[in-house]
Amino acid sequence: MKKLLILISFLLIASLFTGCAGGDEVMEEELYMNVVAELAVLNQMDEELLGGLTREEKREKIYSHFGITEEEFRYSHDYYQSDVPVQLTRMEAVASLLRAERDSIQNAERDFRNRIQELKLSEQDTTDVDIEPDEIETPEN
Repeated sequence: MKKLLILISFLLIASLFTGCAGGDEVMEEELYMNVVAELAVLNQMDEELLGGLTREEKREKIYSHFGITEEEFRYSHDYYQSDVPVQLTRMEAVASLLRAERDSIQNAERDFRNRIQELKLSEQDTTDVDIEPDEIETPEN
């Protein structure tokens, strides 16, 4: 009986220490997917777009922005990757999100270019006309 009590006490103390380790909570899935998306964009960024920071510094900014640590992300990443079929579905959802963002940006850029072109054409239309104010016929003439 004494051995059983010692074993239970040991297991209780061990579970307390592992529970107090911190950072062992899995991030919410949506948060995890948003961080994965940001990290995917960072990994594809041209060095010139990093603003003088290293990729590691940018990565730390991403973690800070989402209020997490690298350790929390790693723990969650390991957890989510343990179920491969579900993780593949999750990563496809992240890829779809990134494609939608890319398409949205491309559409906005195209609309902006078209609007600039329209403005240039309308400026040309008004500057191509060489009529002097006194040459305009009015009802009085």
